[in-house]
Amino acid sequence: MATHPGAGRELIDELIATRRDAQRLLISLRFQGRDKEADKVEEKTRELTEQIDALLTGAIVSWEGRAERLTERLAHINRALASDVARIRKRAANEQSIANALGHLEEAVSLLRFRKR
Repeated sequence: MATHPGAGRELIDELIATRRDAQRLLISLRFQGRDKEADKVEEKTRELTEQIDALLTGAIVSWEGRAERLTERLAHINRALASDVARIRKRAANEQSIANALGHLEEAVSLLRFRKR
């Protein structure tokens, strides 16, 4: 799969957007006293940060060919996660909204696990 030169940067931009929303989610859950859910988000945010750091330090070379596809998928996940976080920040969240946000965050993290293979 051919990729354009900026695909790697776009992928990293999407990952950073994912991390930003995860951090917003974490803060919102902490302020709402939902520590159990916040702990899960904190764990996934830590994993995501490790993946981003690995990309930034050049530890991954084989991801280049996948960057466009991953970027598109992350953009979709980020839109859904941002919507989940917005509902939670407005305290309009129910258990399903929190579960959706955690699911979107897990999906983002799992997209990058291919590097461990």
